[in-house]
Amino acid sequence: MLLGYVMLATGLTGMTIRDAVIPIFKYVKSRKASVKTVNVNPLEQLTTGYTALFENLGILDTSKGDWVQCSAFTRKKNYLLVKFKLSDTLSCEDFIKHKKKIEEKLLINYDGESYKNKIFIYNDKGLMHFRILNKKIELVPYEFRKTPKHLIPLGTDLDDNVVYWDLKKDPHIKIIGCTGSGKSRQQNIIINHIYHNIPGAPLWLMDFKEGIEFGAYEHTQNIASYADNLNDAPYVLQSIKEEYERRIKLIKESGQRCFDDYIAIKPNSKMKRGFLIIDEFADLMDLNDKKEGYDAIKELIDLGRKLRAAGLHIVLGTQRPTADSIPSSMKNNITGTVGMKTENEFNSRLIIDDVGCELLEQSQAIGKLESKYTFFRSFYIPDSVMEDTVNQFKKKDKAEVKASQKKPLKILK
Repeated sequence: MLLGYVMLATGLTGMTIRDAVIPIFKYVKSRKASVKTVNVNPLEQLTTGYTALFENLGILDTSKGDWVQCSAFTRKKNYLLVKFKLSDTLSCEDFIKHKKKIEEKLLINYDGESYKNKIFIYNDKGLMHFRILNKKIELVPYEFRKTPKHLIPLGTDLDDNVVYWDLKKDPHIKIIGCTGSGKSRQQNIIINHIYHNIPGAPLWLMDFKEGIEFGAYEHTQNIASYADNLNDAPYVLQSIKEEYERRIKLIKESGQRCFDDYIAIKPNSKMKRGFLIIDEFADLMDLNDKKEGYDAIKELIDLGRKLRAAGLHIVLGTQRPTADSIPSSMKNNITGTVGMKTENEFNSRLIIDDVGCELLEQSQAIGKLESKYTFFRSFYIPDSVMEDTVNQFKKKDKAEVKASQKKPLKILK
């Protein structure tokens, strides 16, 4: 449905209907500087202005039957939304290709300072949408608020609504972005919410940067298994596979088909939703060279196919997506996606099947959740919040944790 969330620069605009038209005429040479606005329908006024702008930029040619019509104009708290009907000779992609030129022309003077607009251009229900931010979008600090156990908050959209990861609709999720995109913070938001919202939820954590991201959680009560290097990764994967088999046996014995059905008839069960969370999962490909006949990515895909029924969920994060580490079979089984800033359009398409991520700023994301695209700002989670969580759920005996997490596994023999 969405073929391009396109972001242009940074911006403040503070636009009214008249403000939206003035800059268009200002930069169209074929128009006079003075424009009559009395007794003119606002939508007709916008149509005239945008038609002149797009023709001046070479996007459309009215002499050849090209036309645009502004069908709706809405001013929200954070943005201005203009919807367009397009002639059959035009498509939304024609405008996305000229996004930089459009941005240059829509340069607004606001409070004595000039800003370039931040515009999202996308197609929805047969209409082209221009969503123009009219204020700087600040990050919202993360504060724990209890939610239904299948909902995990990720951030807020442009209407200040909370965007959730719904475990029932997308049982597993990928969070992918380049260095500095905010990927690690997004993962920590998920982990912190799990600790507080699902007391006792087991966590299987892998952090292949020697524990830089997840090391602080290693000795907390929720950790079922932990790896801070590739050699220990098979232990963690085997551990969650064993937990899956244990749960499925209990579920079948109860006459139910899945975790949700089981909990419905046994609301006081100690069985909690569990999570396998891997930072830099693409590094698992290196295991294929170290262990003959072992395919870690295939293991992940297989887990993604099975774990949902047992109330177990996967969170994958990486800074370096490749076609090998994100095959189509992984997309089919790990459906939820959070695409953060990428280095180029190729990586954006690899992650969300579309362009747009290459133009995001830090902590901004395009989520492909429940098969729908959603732009949102990730919550900001201070180090102090993560430290408080670790201290609250810390396990008393660190030596005991190490012993319980590692044991000989058949997979290594």
